[in-house]
Amino acid sequence: TVDMLMKQDWVRRVLFLADRNALLTQAKREFKRHLPHTTPVDLTQEKEKDDSRLVFSTYPTMMNCIDDQRRDGARRFGVGHFDLVIIDEAHRSVYQKYRAIFEYYDSLLLGLTATPERPDNQSLLPDFDGMIAAEIRLWHALEKQLVVPFDYYGIADETDFSAIEWRRGGYDMRQVENLLTGNDRRAELIAEQFRR
Repeated sequence: TVDMLMKQDWVRRVLFLADRNALLTQAKREFKRHLPHTTPVDLTQEKEKDDSRLVFSTYPTMMNCIDDQRRDGARRFGVGHFDLVIIDEAHRSVYQKYRAIFEYYDSLLLGLTATPERPDNQSLLPDFDGMIAAEIRLWHALEKQLVVPFDYYGIADETDFSAIEWRRGGYDMRQVENLLTGNDRRAELIAEQFRR
């Protein structure tokens, strides 16, 4: 898709956002393999060149770049700098600190996520003009061998959720996280069951 958009001159510069450097490295490698005529740059490791058509960045790095000004006082990246922003882990769009990036650029947004249904029931669709470009569910991806099969193990424990507040059709996720991550006995039980 990016190659076609570039060849038709609909897209000149692309920004790829991810939340971890490992994802940037993987994405940059794949884009370079499929688009060898481009000059990709990873802003977490190098400076953008004038001829960079593919720019890779983490969310925090891009937030700093948006605020960064050049010597002449102009912003490093103006609102029209990128024609296409690809957002890995697009479910993060509901977090206000990342939403600023999506709202800043006057560009086409393409969101990628494996978790479109959020536990807090917030929809991602408003951030992408209500459109889903493509969707594939896990069982179909497994059938088509697009993902590696995995084994799922359920481990019964004594975790008591009765004190967790129920709000808007679901548990308060902060309370759930605190309950599950602060329980050393539960972690020991999981490790013990895994070793079996």
